[in-house]
Amino acid sequence: MLASQQARARSRRWRAICAGSIVVVFFVAYALLVQTTFTMPSISASRIVVPGMLQTQNTPRPPAKPISALETAATQQPPLAPPAKEPQPVSANPPPAEEDPHVADEKPTPIENGGGGDNQPPAAAAKVAPAPPAPQEAAPALEPKPADAKALAPASAKKEALFKVIVMGWKRHASLARLLRSLQAAEYAGDAIDLDIRIDGGSGEDRDKSIAVAKAAEWPFGTKQVLINDKNEGLAAAWFKGWVPPSDDHRAMFLEDDIEVSPFWYKWVQLMYKAYGDKPWMAGVTLQHQTLNTRTGGQTHIKNDYTPFGYKLLGSWGFSPHPKHWREFIKIDPKKHDPHVPGLITSSWFKQVKKGSMWTQHFIWYTEKHNLFTIYLTPGDKLSMAANYREKGEHYQSSQGKDFTLVTHWDPKWDNPPATPNLYGWDCKLVPEPIALPPAPALEPK
Repeated sequence: MLASQQARARSRRWRAICAGSIVVVFFVAYALLVQTTFTMPSISASRIVVPGMLQTQNTPRPPAKPISALETAATQQPPLAPPAKEPQPVSANPPPAEEDPHVADEKPTPIENGGGGDNQPPAAAAKVAPAPPAPQEAAPALEPKPADAKALAPASAKKEALFKVIVMGWKRHASLARLLRSLQAAEYAGDAIDLDIRIDGGSGEDRDKSIAVAKAAEWPFGTKQVLINDKNEGLAAAWFKGWVPPSDDHRAMFLEDDIEVSPFWYKWVQLMYKAYGDKPWMAGVTLQHQTLNTRTGGQTHIKNDYTPFGYKLLGSWGFSPHPKHWREFIKIDPKKHDPHVPGLITSSWFKQVKKGSMWTQHFIWYTEKHNLFTIYLTPGDKLSMAANYREKGEHYQSSQGKDFTLVTHWDPKWDNPPATPNLYGWDCKLVPEPIALPPAPALEPK
């Protein structure tokens, strides 16, 4: 009996030893297999990717996409102000019986938004609260996004450009990028349009970014030039030196960098030249929404049934001067010329600013001398063919926000402008159509 029990015990021990040996052999074999798999020379550890896990530091990563200076500058927008409530209309004074019904004459008050760009009181003299800015949206990356596919069609290399856009900038690189976006998105009907971007002299990181934005901007509609001044000449010099009309058939549009244009700005300007370009009283066409009464210095909005009209005061926030008159006007030396016009608020403002900085007063003098009118359109109470962001610079000591909302839909009634538009004097009252002679004979186109 005892011998039988001992035999069974020895049998159990051998079975346990065998089972343990099998387990040890299995784990040793598995370890050898794993080691062989991960040390094979044809497979690099840096190429092993386990699904659901991050790659190791040794894993090669795709190269980062380069960001152009244009995109960098364009995305560095200043913080946008929260949408403000629409300003309450100013109570109107009862209009005299003889006043024109097309004019909504509001209470005259000193304003910061004139009818002609820098035709406004000096910052030190203006004591009114800034107008609430219009709601603004964050600007996208600077890429052409036209209203339709035709706007992207590049101008033919053989087609002469009779229209030039002159953009004037300095250190507001984000504003410059916004303006260039709006120009890229406009409709040009297949016309060749040349672009000059003028950057004033100076130094600093902001100016360098403006240069980078200008150089990086694409312009498929014609030739593009970036003109960089070695010294700081100021805004007035940019206007006087910006364009010399080669002939009376050429056109130009001056734009300061804090302007944004409607997709229909070019269509509007060309339509006005076609309708009134041969009128001897035509000083040019503006994209600006008229507001300034040049006699009182207050606000007088000429609505004119939302159709084109002529006004004595130029609008420099998007101004296309008539080539015939501009050719003569730029012969004036603003440093020596006295542009005083009696009875105009702008003449008073001119005396308070640095000599040579308010170039528009010289054109006001020229307009008075030759009895000229600038073509305007009030497309709606809050609409404009160009919006001014009224940013800190030569005109404003601090940014005041967007003044009007851009026109985004074309009104068919604008296709048929009146043969003889209403004309308004310095006081925003109707005047008869003048008989004026051009200052110089027309030049034959080259």
